[in-house]
Amino acid sequence: MVKIEPITFTDADSDLAILQELHRSNGPYTTTSYYVVSASATPNSSDGNTSVPQSLTFQLSLKHNLPQKTGGNRIPDRTELELYKTFLSHSVSFKAIAADNSSKIVAMIVASIELWNKTVKVWEFIVDRRHQRSGIGQNLLDAVIRTACAKEIDRVVCETQNNNYPALQFYFKNGFSLDAVDTSFYHANDLERQDVAVFMKLKVRGKESEENETAVITSEKVPLSIDDCVNEICPNSGKPVSADSLTVYKGRIVGFCNSLCRDEFDNALAVFDTAISAKF
Repeated sequence: MVKIEPITFTDADSDLAILQELHRSNGPYTTTSYYVVSASATPNSSDGNTSVPQSLTFQLSLKHNLPQKTGGNRIPDRTELELYKTFLSHSVSFKAIAADNSSKIVAMIVASIELWNKTVKVWEFIVDRRHQRSGIGQNLLDAVIRTACAKEIDRVVCETQNNNYPALQFYFKNGFSLDAVDTSFYHANDLERQDVAVFMKLKVRGKESEENETAVITSEKVPLSIDDCVNEICPNSGKPVSADSLTVYKGRIVGFCNSLCRDEFDNALAVFDTAISAKF
């Protein structure tokens, strides 16, 4: 059991020092499953200018039982921490505090708001290794999503790596879709190394009531419950909604039958709008 609280400027120095410690204690991750990234180009022969390709294609293919890869564990430096402090007034950074006598911070998410394109950008998202797969990361992400809805933000974006399989599965499960890849974000030979930056996006587009925004900040746990889902049937398949394929749209919980249907989020917006209007 944890309590989710906003990271405030008052406690910024101590909280961000704990962020560094979480990175140190977790260390690098290892995996034998990752999305292999490939790139191809089709020559342009129609006008004789073969130096300009007709099309460019990037493909991500999930492979298992691959040679083990070790992911980086870059610890944010002082300059980055000072930058993170400037984001705290945006009120989209949260910490998870153990609900026991230790009151220890076991997870954090640091994010900023870019008003020009109504985007929440996640800069740091880390859960103590001993508390992973316990729903804490879900609670932190839910807090960010609900606050984004309340602030009429259109999308939440984040960056991870093609070889960080657990992180990618987490984001896909929560309705994120692949938005872009950068084959030289970390090094000049990222594609060869198969250590490629992957940018994920979740469209939230909506507004939540002030009551719900306050609840996010003060509640101990904010899970997505199928009992609160506005639709019983998946709009993409016609099958019953599944409890593990829920997400948030316009401040309301909506659902799909599985993660594949949830990846087709945009196709369901009209159905969700109708369901929300009928219930609220």
